[in-house]
Amino acid sequence: NDSNLIVPSSIHGPNGSGKSSLFRVLGGLWPLVSGHIVKPGVGSNLNKEIFYVPQRPYTAVGTLRDQLIYPLTADQETEPLSYGGMVDLLKNVDLDYLLERYPLDKEVNWGDELSLGEQQRLGMARLFYHKPKFAILDECTSAVTTDMEERFCNRVRAMGTSCITISHRPALVAFHDVVLSLDGEGGWKVQDNRNGSFLPTESEFDALKSSETDRKSDALAVQRAFSANTKDNTLSGPKEHSYSTQVIATSPNMEIESTEQPHLIPQLQCSPRPLPVRVAAMSKILVPKIIDKQGAQLLAVAVLVLSRTWISDRIASLNGTSVKYVLEQDKAAFIRLIGTSVMQSAANSIVAPSLRHLTSKIALGWRIRMTNHLLAYYLKRNAFYKVFNMTGMEIDADQRITRDVEKLTNDLAGLVTGMVKPSVDILWFTWRMKLLSGRRGVAILYAYMLLGLGFLRAVSPDFGDLSNQEQELESSFRFMHSRLRTHAESIAFFGGGSRERAMVEAKFATLLNHSKILLRKRWLYGIFDDFVTKQLPHNVTWGLSLLYALEHKGDRALTSTQGELAHALRFLASVVSQSFIAFGDILELHKKFLELSGGVNRIFELEELLKASQSNAVMPSNVISVPSEETISFRNVDIVTP
Repeated sequence: NDSNLIVPSSIHGPNGSGKSSLFRVLGGLWPLVSGHIVKPGVGSNLNKEIFYVPQRPYTAVGTLRDQLIYPLTADQETEPLSYGGMVDLLKNVDLDYLLERYPLDKEVNWGDELSLGEQQRLGMARLFYHKPKFAILDECTSAVTTDMEERFCNRVRAMGTSCITISHRPALVAFHDVVLSLDGEGGWKVQDNRNGSFLPTESEFDALKSSETDRKSDALAVQRAFSANTKDNTLSGPKEHSYSTQVIATSPNMEIESTEQPHLIPQLQCSPRPLPVRVAAMSKILVPKIIDKQGAQLLAVAVLVLSRTWISDRIASLNGTSVKYVLEQDKAAFIRLIGTSVMQSAANSIVAPSLRHLTSKIALGWRIRMTNHLLAYYLKRNAFYKVFNMTGMEIDADQRITRDVEKLTNDLAGLVTGMVKPSVDILWFTWRMKLLSGRRGVAILYAYMLLGLGFLRAVSPDFGDLSNQEQELESSFRFMHSRLRTHAESIAFFGGGSRERAMVEAKFATLLNHSKILLRKRWLYGIFDDFVTKQLPHNVTWGLSLLYALEHKGDRALTSTQGELAHALRFLASVVSQSFIAFGDILELHKKFLELSGGVNRIFELEELLKASQSNAVMPSNVISVPSEETISFRNVDIVTP
């Protein structure tokens, strides 16, 4: 409350005392409710004059060069950063080895690749590149050595950059002229440190001293501390300490570099199964037994489909009968026919929604089974960690377990119910066709179907691969938005909105281009499909009607014969039409199965990796882990990042 402060300054205080709140107000993230702040830069231009270096610096997905110039993009640089400039920046923070580890043009998710200390040093190099007038340092040296911290502060001072620093390390106070102390209860005080006159209170000194001791994690300091106490431990320690003393005495000099080549960590791998084998495995998961809830639902679907086919057959017969009664002018029979038709329509209105309801229930049940199956492996023996970090691939497990499983089970339930109906329809109406036009009519119908199927398969694109690519691009696009949400504060401090927008728009443009290609292929295939399965069959219907009329025997002058012929021809047209609708549905199933194959491969690729993670096959054969209740020891251990 009522803060009056001129920066640069060092800010310290307990957790929750408001240290970071000052930065949020200074950066314009929080509105001012009273008073005013004088600062260089306004809004998105703030980062040009005031640069933010947080405890965990934000690392954008991109090349190593992109990290150094962030939030700028290559076309925004006034002086492009050369390779020599990159070397100098990285050498200043002891990160020049990254130039050998990663190709210059390789795009990397650096937040997953680098340790916290490396990320902090990369944030320091980024500050050296931008050379701002002011720097906001929020615990930005908490994970680096005290030597690196001192070198960083000296270089920042040499650049002429004024620092506003939050830190628990008392050594940093020496680099600031003003010290702001917060007590955590709304109180604060400012002390002058231009002559090194800042003296913390006893409680503040104890807290800073304790924090400094806890944070001294430099390996050389630890080794020197052990070496200084080796003699005392040897003389006064119990016998159990003799092994520890021996290990310390024989430990190598930290300054000697090993010339041995590091071991390669085997990646988590598995042999991908062919698609038919994956489909068989999926069937065992979704329907493990015929006699269970899912099996009963599938049986109910078959019954409903049979009922709908029978009703469709009766409606087709009524269409022909209605023409016959009109020609015969039989009013009573026509009225009875209308009543029968109303009853059949009512039955059909019950069957269709019930079938959709059952399909949705089947999809939900399958989603539950598939999700539980994956989670049983995903949350066991740290499989979630192994899949993300030890496969050498970008595995979007969260997308596959949630969105992909939902889409696959919904599409699969629709595929199964859609497969039963046309199969039953074709068998039923083939029998009807044989009664009306004989074997020759059935042969003509099936010959056309087989030729049409062969033609459509020949012109069909690889919808499975295209659908798989679309899901991967969707996942990548969502990942960019989730990163933006996770690191919103850091990006806002950096003024990195334009840089993030460029990355998001690039991902969206790739997804959009692929979607346009997929839409164009579906459109072209839809033209052929509609022509073969819906338009051209009318000509086949006419041919079969002519064939039936030529073979029909009877006196065409009689009204009864005309009514019988009209009834038969109308019924025949309905039967042929229903047969071709079923034929078109089967061809549509072929396209749907191709699209489903992409989802099946994505989900079962994850399942195979999860199963592989449950074994220790990823560990070399010479690794031995011996259980012990009293000792933790390392013998000839090489530690290499996977």
